Amino acid sequence: GHIDSVFGIEFPLHSDTLNTAGSADLIAEWDGEPAIVDFKTSTREKRREWIENYFIQETAYSLMFAEMYGIRVRKIVTVIVCDTLPRAQVFVEDPINWYPRVSQIFVKQRDDSKWLPEALSCLSLSPQQQSLPRCSV
Repeated sequence: GHIDSVFGIEFPLHSDTLNTAGSADLIAEWDGEPAIVDFKTSTREKRREWIENYFIQETAYSLMFAEMYGIRVRKIVTVIVCDTLPRAQVFVEDPINWYPRVSQIFVKQRDDSKWLPEALSCLSLSPQQQSLPRCSV
């Protein structure tokens, strides 16, 4: 399977830098890399260009997680279960590709152009911080 080392389910996140908060459906390793995984339902099949808002939301979660735990999230994953399809649709993105869009949204909300460098500075991590901590169950 794709999922290893679950860090949290319905995981509460917040960011002073972004001045926002939310809950990620799942934070885990996806194919060996830290990931925010978001589950959605739909009555019809989705195209990638229709769900860019999901990627923006997940990227914001990835920045919140990095700020809180000092761990860079390398993947954002959207899993969409659709009534008309036999299997879930899975979209995997690199959150770096969505930083400019997230910046546009939060700069508009904060009227502050320096938050993005602050948020990204927490992503300069040492090699031992590049994976999720293991959960003991």
